Amino acid sequence: DEGWRRLDITLYEKKCFVYGLFQWTGSTQLNREMRRKALRMGYVVNEFGLFHNRGTDQNKSVPGDPVAGCWDNPHDEQNIFKLLEMKYLEPHERNAGSRSGGNGGE
Repeated sequence: DEGWRRLDITLYEKKCFVYGLFQWTGSTQLNREMRRKALRMGYVVNEFGLFHNRGTDQNKSVPGDPVAGCWDNPHDEQNIFKLLEMKYLEPHERNAGSRSGGNGGE
């Protein structure tokens, strides 16, 4: 039907807020790049934080214990990039077409 819109409402604990914000507002391509980078590092990143991967290999992500420092700055997206050893991108730089090389600053 025309005129209908989907509205997602998600509540996060304060410590997880920045991860939820990033996951919902970052570009899909950048989110995928960051999840792949996290898996290569032995982590899982999602809308709740950065965790050690309990999965059996890099292709299976099973969140385990949180990575030290992942919730230290609940309002600072730069911390996510820092923990993943990636160059920080301002929100306007996060669209796939605006990054050189398309590698998210790795």
